[in-house]
Amino acid sequence: MGANQIVEALKERNEDFEWYPTTQEIVDRLAGHIFNKRKYGHGEYECEYSSVLDIGCGNGSFFSKIDQTQMQKSNAADAYAPRLLRTRYGIEKSLELCERLPDDVVIIGSDFNEQTLIDKKVDLIFCNPPYSEFETWTERIIMQGNCKAIALVIPCRWRMHPRISYALKKRGMKAESLGTFDFLNAERRARAKVDLLFITADDVDFDGRRYRKEANDPFDVWFDETFKISAEKEKVHEWERNEAKRQELVTHGDTAEMLVQFYNSDMEKLYSNYRQLETLDADIFKELKVDVKNLKAGLKERISGLKHLYWDELFKKYDKITQRLTSKGRRKVIERLQDNTAIDFTLNNIFQLTLWLIRNSNTMFDEQITDFFYSLCNAETIHRYKSNLRWGEDDWRYIKNGFDGTHFRSDVDEHRKKLKNVMLDYRIIVQAYSNFDYSSWSSRVGMSGDCIDFLEDTYIIAENLGFNVTRELPQDRHELSVEYWRNFDVHLTDGSLFANIKLYKNGNRHVKFCKEFMQKLNVEMARINGWVQDKSEAATEMGMSTAEIERFWGSNRKIEITAGKQLLGLPA
Repeated sequence: MGANQIVEALKERNEDFEWYPTTQEIVDRLAGHIFNKRKYGHGEYECEYSSVLDIGCGNGSFFSKIDQTQMQKSNAADAYAPRLLRTRYGIEKSLELCERLPDDVVIIGSDFNEQTLIDKKVDLIFCNPPYSEFETWTERIIMQGNCKAIALVIPCRWRMHPRISYALKKRGMKAESLGTFDFLNAERRARAKVDLLFITADDVDFDGRRYRKEANDPFDVWFDETFKISAEKEKVHEWERNEAKRQELVTHGDTAEMLVQFYNSDMEKLYSNYRQLETLDADIFKELKVDVKNLKAGLKERISGLKHLYWDELFKKYDKITQRLTSKGRRKVIERLQDNTAIDFTLNNIFQLTLWLIRNSNTMFDEQITDFFYSLCNAETIHRYKSNLRWGEDDWRYIKNGFDGTHFRSDVDEHRKKLKNVMLDYRIIVQAYSNFDYSSWSSRVGMSGDCIDFLEDTYIIAENLGFNVTRELPQDRHELSVEYWRNFDVHLTDGSLFANIKLYKNGNRHVKFCKEFMQKLNVEMARINGWVQDKSEAATEMGMSTAEIERFWGSNRKIEITAGKQLLGLPA
């Protein structure tokens, strides 16, 4: 969809908050300034800015244009170069634009006016703000930006605004114009003339040379601006999480609205207590030998503690989604969620983070079907589709000999992923490093962590495909004897057999699945990866009846946004 069509969609939803996508020319200029080429083996790029926050990120066009810049500048020698600005965050108010964001952009705030930036630490902040409010946005970003550098696309008249100069002075930063641009030939045209500003810590003279110093801490600046307390005042108070508060949340904080109400109440009480210090005589603080640095440190710790406390409570609600992810996907999501506990705890931010979680989880539900399928691939258990005649003995050899009994071939995954138009038999042999290991504290042999992950992932894939599996795993992987786990059955909750699993000391895992599970896995693998175009072709190629295909097609269940909000107890 073009920019004009997106604008029309924004206007229909009353969400046109001055969205003017940054031009490729501006992005190219910024990229040329911050990325330096290294003369090493693979021509890798060196950039001190690996994480970025785009404030007012729109549909993520800034990130896609950065990627396009890298592709244009790369050559064959750069094939191993890492992606520039690898960790990507955004703040965006428009739901229409958020729905168009790439999956790798995590929304950490919706309304910029409701956010604080002091605890959102990134390497680079980028912003192309609404020009009717650019002075306010620029001042706040400079005053609060917890980053190495700030890149802003703002009207050329910025030099005339004293609040911007004041903010630069308070932070000890300098602004450098990388060029002047316009939007006459942009995706969405405008007559504005803008500067691309690059803001970093100011330089200092030392022994005849110029050195870049660190900018003033944004929290210190915010504290001094918010609480007018004499420099002699001090209050030492170490924040500790209150178990009574946790119990209160468990009892009353069952919904997102309730959690936000508790959070706002606690935050207001915290600010109120610190504002009371302004009324005290400085002599009292001097007598108590307090220091403003300790006041700042105490408040900073308490704000951080409150945010962690409330986000942790909310994340418990996400278990209903994350328990449907395999071990790899679950680790990825949980790590990303934990990275975001510095986000302001508002209903809008809860919604945006939940939207990101559901969208990414739905994508991973498909990806993990593919990963699981390939993990089961073995030459003895693969069958071609009826029209698949291209695989020769040499191709099968790569699949068969990926594991030589000691280690895996480094290229086996790449060869496996060249497999197309194939099915798996319901009898599977999986080759792995080990199924059992010894504990570090006794001679007992138990199940290896890798084997437990394999079993858990199998159960999760089965449940996503609609099978109610009775999950049987050792609570402690050294709890039960090897003999028990060498040959065991896995049942469904209705008592029918789902799989028989045999584990061997050499790492082999012999699994005999119920036929319907493997049929569903084969059909969904074909649908997700486009190996068949429709149900009719699936029936022809895979030798199943039309009724079976109808039953199995689309069985990898997704979470709808509305259902997901209800699942998490979020407001409509």
